[in-house]
Amino acid sequence: MITYLIKSGGCLLVLLTVYHLLLEKEKSLRFNRAWLFFSLLFSFVVPFLPLDGLPASKIPVLPHISLPAINESPVTVPVNNNTAHASPSYVNWILILYGIVTAFWLLRFSRNLYQVLHRISGHSWVRHEGARLVLLRENYVPHTFGKAIFLNEKAWREGAIDKEILTHELAHARQLHTLDILVLEVLRIFFWFNPLLILYKRAIQLNHEFLADEAVIATYHNPKQYQQLLFQLVSLANPSSLSSPLNYHITKKR
Repeated sequence: MITYLIKSGGCLLVLLTVYHLLLEKEKSLRFNRAWLFFSLLFSFVVPFLPLDGLPASKIPVLPHISLPAINESPVTVPVNNNTAHASPSYVNWILILYGIVTAFWLLRFSRNLYQVLHRISGHSWVRHEGARLVLLRENYVPHTFGKAIFLNEKAWREGAIDKEILTHELAHARQLHTLDILVLEVLRIFFWFNPLLILYKRAIQLNHEFLADEAVIATYHNPKQYQQLLFQLVSLANPSSLSSPLNYHITKKR
């Protein structure tokens, strides 16, 4: 197990370093998204693959050498029962701790998923360009989960939702950015101790925002006005870690 964790962690680190050094500043945003997604799957799958390509028949066999027998009186080595039981007990405690923390992360993920799905089913919604606009009474920042876009109901009824912001969220929905986040969150349930997954989530979310920004700029060709709209919204709260929200730190990088 330790060997697997070292291999997967090494792959995650190498592939993320390649991304930051060579790809992050490039404008091939779709390739960057594919690279980050591939890096996650590759890093956790490749350690399971057999890397020994040398057939057993090709391995040289050393000649058998007979050594003269030596008669010695058997030596009795005292067995320390405390030492024999210490190692299994230590491993058991580690497994128990891992199980408790993993259960916590699983419950957290399940609660967040339930809250999002309950928010979708518990509010009125309208169809708009292939997406579902879920109208909330709360004044949350616009955010997307799957094909559902969460907006403030009053602002939508009054026509106060800027078309650039709506196009931004539609890009999240059409490009299925939620899929990347869900895969990452599932990995974090079982590998919560790996800090590299936090860095991957930041990189993936930033890439998603660049892709959504690209869709807005290609449609309205007014980056300055769009930038001002983003900074007006970043102070609003985001109710879910599973959605694609506007984020101050991400917006500042953009």
